[in-house]
Amino acid sequence: MKRIFFCFLVICVCYNPCKSFASFQACAGVAFCSAGVRCPNLNVVGCANFTTTYYNDMGVSSCTTCPSGFNKVAKSITVPGCSNAILYYDCEAPCLECPDCESTDWTSTEARGGYEKKVTAICNTALCVCRKTTSYRCKQGFYGTSNSLGTSGCTQCPQVGVADNGNYLIYVTGETPAAGNGYSITDCYAPNTYEYIGTGGNWVFTENCYYTE
Repeated sequence: MKRIFFCFLVICVCYNPCKSFASFQACAGVAFCSAGVRCPNLNVVGCANFTTTYYNDMGVSSCTTCPSGFNKVAKSITVPGCSNAILYYDCEAPCLECPDCESTDWTSTEARGGYEKKVTAICNTALCVCRKTTSYRCKQGFYGTSNSLGTSGCTQCPQVGVADNGNYLIYVTGETPAAGNGYSITDCYAPNTYEYIGTGGNWVFTENCYYTE
């Protein structure tokens, strides 16, 4: 009787999991490349004078002096095999003005009719960054104090009556001395520039007539 044997070959592959990852350590630069002229440079700088320091046989250039009118700016770069970022200096042209950095005067807001807004833009030329702030106030003819978003806080002065402006009849509401925050309802007045129409006849105010509570 024939006997058949089946043989199985099991191959074990053993490895050290720690060796499957690259080893990183803090790098200290040296003045010379051990591989001679074949060491690659990792960055390009625009300097009047510069030095090159080598980390793991890879060069990082850093400006010592800049061309006239240029600013020396600190930057950092990652070097393969180094756990620490490498600091170097580059030269950049000065920022004369920030893009899209213009202030605006007081204008009516589109969303709500009783508010005005103003944009103040300041350019930080050292960082070439524009900082904008928006302020809101009550439009003339509205009293109160606007909130920081220009969405609430201003109330229209009470209606005075119907007047003839010389061409047609209009509804006149009270005015305030100017646009701004902090006015109360008693700062509203009926302007003396109109001839008002009532059931008992027409009249005019000899001076601005202020609202009283």
